[in-house]
Amino acid sequence: MNKKIYFCGAISGGVSKERRDAMRAIVNILENFDCEVLTKFVCFSKEESPRPYKVDTSSKLAEAKSIYEGDVSLLEKADLMIADITQPSTGVGVEIGMYRVMNGDSKRPKVLALYDGHVWGGFPSLMVAGDVEGVKIVSYDINDKAGISKIIADFVTGR
Repeated sequence: MNKKIYFCGAISGGVSKERRDAMRAIVNILENFDCEVLTKFVCFSKEESPRPYKVDTSSKLAEAKSIYEGDVSLLEKADLMIADITQPSTGVGVEIGMYRVMNGDSKRPKVLALYDGHVWGGFPSLMVAGDVEGVKIVSYDINDKAGISKIIADFVTGR
């Protein structure tokens, strides 16, 4: 398959170990389908999977700028985006919006937005859900490995 995937999920807002493990499971499934996950660092520690670009830590603003520029360069390389939107995140919303603008002429959704209905009983952001031509929203249960694998396989292969 060898698609380049931009995977995103909440990371700055105090993500629980369970949520990080769920995101890690999604990344592992993608890699089992021979996808290149450009943003594995989202669900791993800095030691396990550092960002693939240099982060300037000389000040908070320099750090933010280098992360923004690095992430935008990864967005530009991605064939598809998969976003875990279980935990609301301003950053993930911005990433989805930017990717949609970059790929607005697509004939099929290029963003798969996943949310774990067992963790979060509500409906995802209406702004994201309303983009029916560009974003496919699916509720998943991370304990159902076969189910999440099928959801991802269908999206990555265009079914």
